Amino acid sequence: MLQFEQCLLDPAGQLRRTYEHPGVDPDFLPADLAIHPNDGKVRGHFEPWLLAEIVAAYRHDVRQTLRLLPDFDPALWPHFAR
Repeated sequence: MLQFEQCLLDPAGQLRRTYEHPGVDPDFLPADLAIHPNDGKVRGHFEPWLLAEIVAAYRHDVRQTLRLLPDFDPALWPHFAR
């Protein structure tokens, strides 16, 4: 599994990891790799009370995910980095 935010920060490195898993040539890079149709910016805005409820609802799941996937960087999920 890959962390979306890491893919945005290092598309070539994360693509290499993806290719290595099934044994595909890890040196192949598509010409349009740098094009980001979704630039990763949050488009919506949550009211503070709603954001707090969302974070509380997912806190346990995020902790479990981080335990199971140690390559995931919690700092890339600022609401769960603590």
